Amino acid sequence: MVIRQKYYQMFVRQMAVLQLVDEYKEQGYEVKEQYPIGRNLRADLYASKDGERVIIELTDKNTRLEQVNLISQIAQLEGAQFRIINLSDTKIEEEEK
Repeated sequence: MVIRQKYYQMFVRQMAVLQLVDEYKEQGYEVKEQYPIGRNLRADLYASKDGERVIIELTDKNTRLEQVNLISQIAQLEGAQFRIINLSDTKIEEEEK
C-alpha cells in the first residue's frame, strides 16, 4: 500500500497539533484548538498563561499565505504572540536504544 500525500499531510498536521497541545499544557498553558479569531477565521491553536497569549498557525505547501498574514495581523492587534510552524520542516525523533 502507498499512502497518498493528502492523507499523510492530514495526519502530520493532527499529530503536530496533539504534540503542541501536550507541550504547552506541560508548561502550564491553557490551550484551545481551532480558536476563532477575526471574522470567519480560526487559528490552529491558542495558548494562554498568566496574561501571556500565543496564537499558533501550522503551515504547509497548501497553506494560503493571505490567511496566515491576516491571522498574524489580528494576533498583533490583540497583543498576542504569533508563531508559525512549518510542517514541511517536520522531522521524526529517533527512538533511543
